[in-house]
Amino acid sequence: MNQKIIFFSKISVVLFCMYCTSSCTNEVKKSLNTNPHEGMVWVETKTFLKGAKSSDLFAMPREKPAHLVTVDGFFIDATEVTNKQFDKVC
Repeated sequence: MNQKIIFFSKISVVLFCMYCTSSCTNEVKKSLNTNPHEGMVWVETKTFLKGAKSSDLFAMPREKPAHLVTVDGFFIDATEVTNKQFDKVC
């Protein structure tokens, strides 16, 4: 069970990393009406297939059926942030 959770966690990280870009366009910044802090990157809006195929015997019932999910674009720090760094910004 633990191995399955770790596996899906790694896949989630890989999916998000695939869509990360090092900068965003001015149009996106204007539409969000925000100025990202230094060191942040833009993750574009993407749609992906979430869940398991009905034929997957190892999938849990709550993982079925597979369905499309859209995640809106957002800014995220390129590296980890400590509590001290977060306090400085906020």
